[in-house]
Order: sequence, then structure tokens, then C-alpha cells
Amino acid sequence: MKRLLLHPLHIMILTGLALITVTCTQIPHTLSSINTIRPTISARAMPTASPTPLQTPTPTPPPPVTPFPRGFQQEVTVLQAHDRLFYYGNPTLREIALTFDDGPNANYTPQILVILRRYRIKATFFCIGSLVKRRPDLVQQEYSAGNLVGNHTWSHPYLPSLASSKILWQLAMTSRTIQKAIGRWPIFFRPPYGAYDANVLTQANRLGLTTVMWSVDPEDWSMPGSNAIISRVLSWAGSGSIILMHDGGGNRAHTVQALPIIIESLLRRGFTFVTLQQMVGHLHHLHKKTYQAIQATQAATLAHTIGASTIVLSGYPFSRRRKNVTERIMEQ
Repeated sequence: MKRLLLHPLHIMILTGLALITVTCTQIPHTLSSINTIRPTISARAMPTASPTPLQTPTPTPPPPVTPFPRGFQQEVTVLQAHDRLFYYGNPTLREIALTFDDGPNANYTPQILVILRRYRIKATFFCIGSLVKRRPDLVQQEYSAGNLVGNHTWSHPYLPSLASSKILWQLAMTSRTIQKAIGRWPIFFRPPYGAYDANVLTQANRLGLTTVMWSVDPEDWSMPGSNAIISRVLSWAGSGSIILMHDGGGNRAHTVQALPIIIESLLRRGFTFVTLQQMVGHLHHLHKKTYQAIQATQAATLAHTIGASTIVLSGYPFSRRRKNVTERIMEQ
């Protein structure tokens, strides 16, 4: 059977014909084979520096990668070769990307935006489509401040458990809603729980989405306290790190408290904060051999961590008491 590769504008038309019912109750409460990747590179202290503010380019949705292979490992290899699947940026540059998932949230998103504005840095927000529909004004504030807005699905399901049509609906409906809010089709996608398989990658590629994971996870979702969040980020962050934090999905007071200290500490170490769009652009400046070595390391890490056909990076939803993450996100 031939695979149909559609431009994002076509997807907008097909979305109305896609599935209307989305199953959001298929997130497992336990998962035996979960591993969390933590980087081995730590940042070295450097003299205080004042990074030059970088302009955030307006991203243009890329076309789907064609021809697109069949098979999980083949898809991963092709997407990484096209900078369409990555976990961190250029390890030779002292730059870091802050990312925030599960918003927008009326309480915590504005506080994070104030902090980012205070330090004149930009970040990337991976938004839940149903929450974007509810509070498009918050997403407009993110975008107007120069931050990027990414796709984090419509209702935060465990995507590998869904049929292809439902995965496509989750992604297309969210991208369409984000475009309605800010006038731009998102180009970056982060799967909930860091969980994806060949089916997920195929549907993301159909929409021209680049799949972005992370290399630093302080597990702020577990509310370990601001000191723990600070310590984890500063211990694990290094050149090219993508830091995962949350502005929604629960009480994020500890994240808000930790953020200024994290930013100030990393600035003192000589790091510059960039958006994912800038980070992807800087990947192209890597020497070919260096880039190939990085890709080989990624492939070896994935093979060791997740097995043959499905990646799950985060334990976020699977060990929580009482309510799963989808229920908490829908209640915010």
C-alpha cells in the first residue's frame, strides 16, 4: 500500500473528515520498560558573560521527508539525517534550549513569560491543542514575545496505543488550532511522555513536523522542590542541551521558583539561550564527521534504552497516584 504524503494545508481540509472521537483513556498507569535518558555531559563553570540576544526567525513548515521508509529504525535514521528528529543541539556550541510542555495554563504560563522577558531570552512551548482552543490569548502572548509554539497533541494521549487515523487527528487538529491562534502552522512536535513508534513518526512526517525530544529532564512534574529542580538542571545541562520543564499539567510553582536561578546560573557559565529553530539551524554547522558521530551515539543510546520498536523517555504519567496526567491537564 502506498503512503499518502500530504502538505499541511491539505491536512487542514482532511481534518474535518478525520475521526471525531478521540480515545484519551488508553494511557497506561504502569509501564514496566520505562527508562529516563540523562546526559553524561555536564557544564563547566566559565566566567560571567552577557550573551548577545538572538533574533528568532519565523519558522516555515518544511515538506514531508520523501521517500519515507517503512520500519522504525529506518525511519529514525532518515529523520535524524534530515534534522527532523533530535534530542539535543550542537554539542560544540555553548547554547541551551528551554522548553515547556502541557500548557497553556492561566496561572503558570504568564509567570514564565514574565521571567523570560526579564532576562530577554526565548523558549519553546509545546502546547496541548484543547488548551490552545480554550486560551488562545496565552499562546498569542507566547508567540508575540518571540517564543516558538510547538505541537504536543490535542489531549496528551499515549500515542503508540492509538490507530494511525487517531494519531493524525491528534496532531492535525492541534496544528490547525495553533495556526488559528497565531497565524503560523507549528513545525515542531513533542510526543507526550516522549513515547513514539514508527506509526507516530509516519504521521508527524505527513504533517511536516519535526519531532523534538530532550536531553535534560529535572522531573519538575513530580514537584520535587525548586532546589531539586535547580540542582538537576545545573548538574546535567551542557552545550546543546534541550531542557524539559512544564508550564501546565499540575502545580508548577516549583518550576516558576527555580527558573530564574537556572537562567542566571547558566548565563554565568557562558551559555546562550536559543529557540529550537535556532538550535536546528546551528546543527547544520557541525563538521560532517562530528555529526555522524553524534548520530551514532544517539542510535546506540536508543537501541540500549528502548528496544526495537517504541521509545518512551519519561515516567511522568505512569507512576502517579489517583489521577493520570491527561485528567490533570484537562482540568487546568
